[in-house]
Amino acid sequence: MKNSSFGRLAMRLVVTLIAAGCAGQNRQTQSDIPKVIVKKIAILPIKEPRTFTLGNRIGPFALLPGAGLWSGLGMAEKSKQFAVKMDEFNLTLGREMTQALSDNLGRHGFESVILTDNKVRANPENPAEIRYHRIVTDADAILNVWIKEAGAFSVLSSVAYQPQLNLEVRLVSKLSEESLYKLSIDYGANSGKTGYDSIPSDPKYRYKDYDAIMGKLPELVEALHVGAQALAHQIASQIGSSLK
Repeated sequence: MKNSSFGRLAMRLVVTLIAAGCAGQNRQTQSDIPKVIVKKIAILPIKEPRTFTLGNRIGPFALLPGAGLWSGLGMAEKSKQFAVKMDEFNLTLGREMTQALSDNLGRHGFESVILTDNKVRANPENPAEIRYHRIVTDADAILNVWIKEAGAFSVLSSVAYQPQLNLEVRLVSKLSEESLYKLSIDYGANSGKTGYDSIPSDPKYRYKDYDAIMGKLPELVEALHVGAQALAHQIASQIGSSLK
């Protein structure tokens, strides 16, 4: 009887030790999973903004009776005029940022290539939808950046207009199509303090009202060019830091 009890106890001990060993092996296996090594990045060309927007949150005047309705109606017409005038400059912010991204990624030690096949876009209305399996490249990762907003905006805390560029960034593994890095980043209006996802514009690019900004559109265009370069530099820097 004693031998039987001792045998059962010994068997339980052996099973416990085996289970502990297996758990330890599993933990070791998980921790030893190699990090994705990215040496070459394929860049999808950044599409140009469909239109340039002029936004205004009205600020303290929103509290006045009827202010929201009349300001909204007036703002819609002003936004149309703004977009028409901005189109006359034939800006190529998407192309500029695409090339700037390639240049800046090189400075962070990555090899890069700019893709040319636009058939990989699954939905023209949604730039996040990409048919990654159709992309033919020997790159380790694919970089997809798109412009959410471009133009000028007057934030709630100020009646002054500021340049605005808002981007979304996705870096995806070519092999697994899993996300390696993503970022929402703003330049100018809505940017707040300087940070990894925020680049304030120079205070000289501020316009007190609609007439002021319409009278200085060439200067606003200059501000958007400056912002495009700054955003490309910041995105490449963040990707470099995240993949180290």
